Amino acid sequence: MATMPKVPRRLLTADELASLHAQEFWTVEEVAAVLRVGPGFVRTAIHRGTIPCMRAGMRMLIPRRRFMQALEAGALMPDAPEADAEIVRLPT
Repeated sequence: MATMPKVPRRLLTADELASLHAQEFWTVEEVAAVLRVGPGFVRTAIHRGTIPCMRAGMRMLIPRRRFMQALEAGALMPDAPEADAEIVRLPT
């Protein structure tokens, strides 16, 4: 079985964010890069239903607009106090 490349947990550049914004669907790895978490966190959130996902064969594709709506609604941080949660809004 092929191993997944590690996604760097770094801030994305403006060009990388613009490129992602142009896509209708994101992969698990792209969502992980946006959130600066590992792909396992994203897969767990998908299985829990907190990150919307569509399947295309074995691939999990995350609709960008629905993901951003869930993020803005705080669905990814249900236990975090609203005052402590800082949400970065990307253009829609």
